[in-house]
Amino acid sequence: MATRYVDPNSSAGGDGTTNALSGANRAYVSLNAWEAAEQKTTTEVEECICSTDGGVADSTQVDINGWTTSASNYIDIKAASSYQHAGAWDTSKYRLQNTSYLCRVYEDYVRFTGIQFYQNGVNPTHPPNQICLNLGVGSVTTNGARVER
Repeated sequence: MATRYVDPNSSAGGDGTTNALSGANRAYVSLNAWEAAEQKTTTEVEECICSTDGGVADSTQVDINGWTTSASNYIDIKAASSYQHAGAWDTSKYRLQNTSYLCRVYEDYVRFTGIQFYQNGVNPTHPPNQICLNLGVGSVTTNGARVER
């Protein structure tokens, strides 16, 4: 399993191999940065663990596209256990938050766990009901995801 980390409190330029906020191996600054850097044909489970040490929202839109996955080699995006919501909106927990679309998924075999999605505006090209799009694929799951608008 390949594990990488995201924390919007980090700064650009890390390789995501740790959840540190500084240094060359610091966490990616956004889920978008992780996706762009790690996009590939996967031969193992690709795990992305998201946290927010300072409560900052991940506000960068992300498209999960250009991967080759399978039932046994999938993408697993989850909030770290201490950064998963407890069933109610919580700004101290990891969240994708933007005024337009948040996440568009173009791939099979993507799983979200414990992630909060919040679209805090209305964009005429991305209506408010299009927060996380499953664009014609059949195996995107949202275990414990919380969607707010």
